[in-house]
Amino acid sequence: MRRKISAYITLVDPSASQTPLVSVGLGLLCSYEVATLQVSPSIGKLIFAFAGMILVISHVMVLNDYFDVEIDKKKGVRHALAEIPRRLAGALAVIFLSLGLMFAWVASPTYFAICLVLALLSAAYSAPPIRYKEVYLFSTLGDVSGAFLLFLAGYSLFAPVVNVRAIVISLIPWFVFVVWRLKHEIRFVKFDTKTGKKTLAVVHGVNRVKLLIRLCTLLIIALSIGLLLAGWFSPTFLVFLVIPLSLLALVSASSRALSLWLRIKGNLYWGFVYFFIVVAWILYS
Repeated sequence: MRRKISAYITLVDPSASQTPLVSVGLGLLCSYEVATLQVSPSIGKLIFAFAGMILVISHVMVLNDYFDVEIDKKKGVRHALAEIPRRLAGALAVIFLSLGLMFAWVASPTYFAICLVLALLSAAYSAPPIRYKEVYLFSTLGDVSGAFLLFLAGYSLFAPVVNVRAIVISLIPWFVFVVWRLKHEIRFVKFDTKTGKKTLAVVHGVNRVKLLIRLCTLLIIALSIGLLLAGWFSPTFLVFLVIPLSLLALVSASSRALSLWLRIKGNLYWGFVYFFIVVAWILYS
């Protein structure tokens, strides 16, 4: 029984929802601060938004495993379909997407539209006949393109219009995801080379990708400082931005911090906690 439960958890991969929820939470906070009208936050609406995004991201992970089962066998990671029938995994993908989009619609039509685009990008990325995860340069760009929408999804919950300011601010959490993705490519560069997947690390080499990571890191710092000085977001927003950035940097840089992080299973719930801290701040500030 424990093995079955573990297989289902691996299939859904809750850790994959954590960083997206941080981006959604940041967008939510930003939209609340710039809303032109005095908004009255609805805890029900925010819970539907929370549940909708988790279910859509879970759909993305299950769908990816569904079409990558043979590749995952070789890689030796997240191979949950050894314990779960493939047909059942396919049914779970449909159920997660249906419920996720339904909850997203209750939260906001714009939020629903963004979640739908995320699902479509995921299908094009993982499923034949498109499956652009195997096509350079889309193997990298396809994965990070959906991440650009996460901040805007949260922003749409209070702000009626997604404007230029929101798009520029959204670049900060997006570059964070780009860094994560590039580090993932470096980690699996040997395997991707053997299986013919043409990532940036495979095509251009690990050293060049490391330079790109440094550039993205500098852009994150420059944008954060520049937009604060320009008055595009508040000191409160900066604090909520620095907290997850510092946490991710610590876990990434320190083997001891990473070991503790995994031991307490912080990678499985920290984004959930962060999202509800943002919600609590909005409700009681």
